[in-house]
Amino acid sequence: MNKAFLTASVLGLLSSGIAVSAMAGDVVTSENQVAVKFGDLDLQSASGKQALKYRLVDAARSVCPDDSARDLDTRIAGKRCVRRAVNEATVAVTERQVANAAAVKADRG
Repeated sequence: MNKAFLTASVLGLLSSGIAVSAMAGDVVTSENQVAVKFGDLDLQSASGKQALKYRLVDAARSVCPDDSARDLDTRIAGKRCVRRAVNEATVAVTERQVANAAAVKADRG
């Protein structure tokens, strides 16, 4: 299984999950990454998509600056970080679904 780190410059995938990370300068460390498992979800259903979104937001909030901080700069940075991490992770999941569908179609000939 491949390990994946999602940053502004690096996008990767796991077969049953992704890693959401925040930028800490230009360095990504294990302290600002968290794996999000979604192999148990049916991403074809609305409830599965919503559950994935909740997981991504929770994961992003755990590695991003506090998006509810009293300090306005920290709050803005946190909200941007969460939004970017969730958007990039959503794109990564979608790309993985397309790749899997193409592989299944190719196997069927």
